[in-house]
Amino acid sequence: MKHTKATKRQISEALTGKYIGELNWNYGKPLSEEHRSNISAANTGKKHSEETIELLRKINTGEGNPNYGKHHTEEHKQLLSEALTGENNPLYNKPISMETRAKQSIAHQKTVSDYIHPDGVIAKIKAARKNQDMSYRIPIEVKTQVVELFNSGSYTKRQLAEKFDMKVMSIRKIIYVAQKKSRQPKS
Repeated sequence: MKHTKATKRQISEALTGKYIGELNWNYGKPLSEEHRSNISAANTGKKHSEETIELLRKINTGEGNPNYGKHHTEEHKQLLSEALTGENNPLYNKPISMETRAKQSIAHQKTVSDYIHPDGVIAKIKAARKNQDMSYRIPIEVKTQVVELFNSGSYTKRQLAEKFDMKVMSIRKIIYVAQKKSRQPKS
């Protein structure tokens, strides 16, 4: 005789939380190697559905993450560092191809926005990046325009970085070099 769904629910509710820890009949009994391999074989090749993956992602994000709000101690950070230094590092003595280095470089750069400078300078830089040419230089026209806009007081360095799609550090360097040149006495 099979139980109805309602009966199964009642049995489940009655037993929920009753056989936890030492009260559970399997408490302290390790599974045999054969049993573990049978479970492994039964689960091999199974994949979570997209809905399940999304649910697990939501559950483990933010406060649901077991490490949320926790930080490694300095001692533990040092142990991790030592554990992955030198020959223990998985990439130790493995050469990185130039293609991979170029991909890494592109991935770490800020992507060029769709802003097109009237003179097409940004388009040239964008094309150079797209062709993975990492040796491009900032054209003198752009440097001049950056310095002029900064000296006008209309733009901050951060705004200029966004406008010309550069890093703030690059803008600072352009302005610093221009100011240094203007302070040098002309011979």
